Amino acid sequence: MKVVFPSTLKETLDALHADPDARIMAGGTDLLVKRRAGCETPRTIVCLEKVAGMAGIEIFEHRIRIGAAATMTAVLENTAVREQLPLLHRAARVFASPIVRNMATLGGNICTASPAADSLPPLYVLGAEAEIFSPSGERRIPIAEFITAPGKTVLAPGELLAAVNVPVPGNSTMQYFEKA
Repeated sequence: MKVVFPSTLKETLDALHADPDARIMAGGTDLLVKRRAGCETPRTIVCLEKVAGMAGIEIFEHRIRIGAAATMTAVLENTAVREQLPLLHRAARVFASPIVRNMATLGGNICTASPAADSLPPLYVLGAEAEIFSPSGERRIPIAEFITAPGKTVLAPGELLAAVNVPVPGNSTMQYFEKA
C-alpha cells in the first residue's frame, strides 16, 4: 500500500489522477473499520491532513464554509457553527464518542454516504452545497443530490469533496436536532 501526503489541492488531484483506484483519507475512522473487517485495502491512500485549507472553517456574510477535513470536534467547538448553525452543532455534539469526534471528519461522514450519518440531516435541511474539485475545475451541488444511494455519491474518479458550504438561516429560524 502506498500512502501519499500532498500539501496542496493540485498535488491531491494529481495523486488521485495517477491512481484511479486511490482512496482519500482524512480522519481514517471508516477506513480503519473496513480494514479490520477484512475489506480490500486500496493500493493508494491520499491523506488530506497536510493539504492547506482542507480542515478550515471560514465565516462569510451569509454562509459558513467547512473544509472536508475539518474534524467533528472542530465543527463542535466552532463559535460561528454553534451560534449560527445550532442544528449542525447539536448533531456534532451527539456524534459518536469524543475520541471518534477528534478523528472523524465532516467530509468523511458525508462521503461514506451512510444512512446513519449524523451530519447529513442537518446539512440537507440547511440547504448545504458540496464543493467538489477535479482536474477539470470546480463544481457545487446540493448535498441532497450528492448522495445517490447508501454508500454511493456523485463523486467521479479523480474528484474530491473539498468543502461544504452551509447557508446561514435568518434569525427567526428555529433549529433543533435530536438523535434517537
